[in-house]
Amino acid sequence: MKQVKELRKILSENDALPFLFVGSGISRRYLGLPDWEGLLRSVANLISDDDFFFHKIKRKSQVESGDEGNYNRLMTTLCDNLSAELDAVWFTDDKFSDSRKICRDLDFDNGLSPIKFEISNLISKQRKIKDGYKEEIEKLRGLFKSPPSRIKHQPPHHRKHPPIHAQRPPETCMQNTPGLDLGNHPLHHRSA
Repeated sequence: MKQVKELRKILSENDALPFLFVGSGISRRYLGLPDWEGLLRSVANLISDDDFFFHKIKRKSQVESGDEGNYNRLMTTLCDNLSAELDAVWFTDDKFSDSRKICRDLDFDNGLSPIKFEISNLISKQRKIKDGYKEEIEKLRGLFKSPPSRIKHQPPHHRKHPPIHAQRPPETCMQNTPGLDLGNHPLHHRSA
């Protein structure tokens, strides 16, 4: 109860509306989608039938990222390396001809890349909510219907503190993917 009171106090004193960060755990819990490493492993399996291909690229990424303990840096480097490997085969290999037909009218000059398309394609194939979670999903939907009514918005000239602008993570391969909302995951953002 003390934590709830503290949270209410913080929210009532803050000039900005709160937001709910939804990470990849939501898609894993409700749709059964893989974690980031599993998703990138699926991309590696599209590129090569070699059982060791993913491990080779992951090891290369560990060396390049320079910090095997930093998950976000490793996954960003792994994504970038897999993107380069996919680019090398995607535009010419017959096994990607269906993907290229779908992408024919999409704009590769403005952020679309083969890895973004293929990840979006992998995710879009799993849209069915797992059994036993439909009621939970409906409760979550209720959270997003309207902002909290007790938090008063103040115009900028009434604020006690200047607005905070978040710093964006380094450029990666996961931005502006049609049909793919990755939330605030580090693999999603690109520097301005």
